Amino acid sequence: MYNNSIKITAASLLIAVSLTLPFISFAQTATTTTGSGANFCSRLPVVSANLQKSITDRIANLTQYQTNVTTNIQTRRAKTDSDLKADRTTAEARLQDQFAKLTQKATTSSEQQAVQTFEATINSAVTAHVQAIDTAGQTFRTAEDGVISTHQSAVMSAVTSFQSSVNAAITQANSNCSSGMAPATARQTFTGSVSSARSALKSSEQQIAKAAPQIQSLIQTRQQSVQLANATFKSAVSQADQTLKLAFPNPTTSSTTTTPAQ
Repeated sequence: MYNNSIKITAASLLIAVSLTLPFISFAQTATTTTGSGANFCSRLPVVSANLQKSITDRIANLTQYQTNVTTNIQTRRAKTDSDLKADRTTAEARLQDQFAKLTQKATTSSEQQAVQTFEATINSAVTAHVQAIDTAGQTFRTAEDGVISTHQSAVMSAVTSFQSSVNAAITQANSNCSSGMAPATARQTFTGSVSSARSALKSSEQQIAKAAPQIQSLIQTRQQSVQLANATFKSAVSQADQTLKLAFPNPTTSSTTTTPAQ
């Protein structure tokens, strides 16, 4: 139960931290060899083609990376749901076994009625607990999806803006070379524009909200909801247990149940 929560927490934070990695790759993209000022214009077609290909390839990699993040989240959730379903099935079987043993020990009508009341109370508590845990989990997932989607969109927007700025610098460099501008001057203008694009990309990286702190907050909120659900369930079980014991003159029955799987 708790180990599963720890695994979910670790996986969510790992994904949140990894979302910042693509910027490192793009920050390095703009570094390119333009040659000396004298031969800049003659080398511009090769330089621009290599630079554009590098950016295009890295955008493709970024797109695949973001797809992989989403896929990994869905895979992790499917595994969590499968494990949770199995744990709940086991817990339900154990609970029914306890109910059966209680029924066998109830020999008088008052004891039988007490057992029936106990079973109804516990079943109601289990249902409420499961609903509370599921609601907390779904609320977390919806919010986590929102954080990741917003972050990925902001990253892609910054990267495509960087690509547009570089393309504009290339277009301007071609125009400058075609109009007879001195190659050294054209090179200086071009490298300045690319450097500005790179600085803008880094600035965008700093302005984009970090996903990890947001997801950490969501995890804490989920854990608080789970703790409250557990406390409510245990209280209901304790009260039902005490009521059941009053119906048996000789307390030979242990009716305490365990918290269902989360």
